[in-house]
Amino acid sequence: MIQSMMEVDREMLEEYLVYLNTEVQGKKSFRSELASLKSLFETIGQIEENHILCEIFLPDDIPKGRDLPVYKAYSDDELVRLNAAIVRMDEQIARALIIHQMLGNRISETLTLEQDCIVKRAGHIMVKIFMIKGQRTIYKPVNEDAIKLIEKSIEYTNAIYGRRKYVFVYGDNPDEPMRYGRIQYQIMRMVRERNLRDNAGELFGVGTHIFRHSFGRRLTEMHVDDMTIAKLLGHANTSTVRFYRKFGNEALARETRELRESMDEILAELSKEW
Repeated sequence: MIQSMMEVDREMLEEYLVYLNTEVQGKKSFRSELASLKSLFETIGQIEENHILCEIFLPDDIPKGRDLPVYKAYSDDELVRLNAAIVRMDEQIARALIIHQMLGNRISETLTLEQDCIVKRAGHIMVKIFMIKGQRTIYKPVNEDAIKLIEKSIEYTNAIYGRRKYVFVYGDNPDEPMRYGRIQYQIMRMVRERNLRDNAGELFGVGTHIFRHSFGRRLTEMHVDDMTIAKLLGHANTSTVRFYRKFGNEALARETRELRESMDEILAELSKEW
């Protein structure tokens, strides 16, 4: 579907990286291929003066040695730092990013939400989402906060551009949805201007898909079953849920630490008799 390298953005690359990490079998690493692709993007970006292509790869995207890139998620305190800065961005972009996190969508699904997306099904308020990747429509339950944010976003769009199809629109042509490139650029600028760093002390990368990983991780920490997690993420089956389960190991260790410490004390006392 890509007709020009100028159409490639971070969202497309993230989808490709997730595919390599979760679905490709029989090859442990794509290090050399990804390094070549990165070099190609940077060369074209420099020739065309396209900063998105020049910076489309993040340092952790390319595996070191024979290991695949880590399937990452933001920690709770990293999310707090990011969102404290996000709410100071352009108000409509901030709404898009907060709604994106609330729904656990792919960014393409958030940016193509239509103004009639809030519906009632079986007595429950749901958001209708068209999945571009799977070319199908799904429905997700939402709380009042998400509904209010979506309604506020619709009011903002209609006040500036008149009644439109999409909740978030492209300023140069409001009949089209907002472009991911604008989201990416604004996040990159926010991170640099505010010197936002992750728990490892590195500048945050620009990865809206990591918000989706974080959404999935939180579901596993809440002990939600695999089928429900798959439905909330919009997956056709539960095959990829195991990757989100890996994120829950820390929470599981934290929850069981007190029990384990108690058992250790009991075992230590019993061992004295031996």
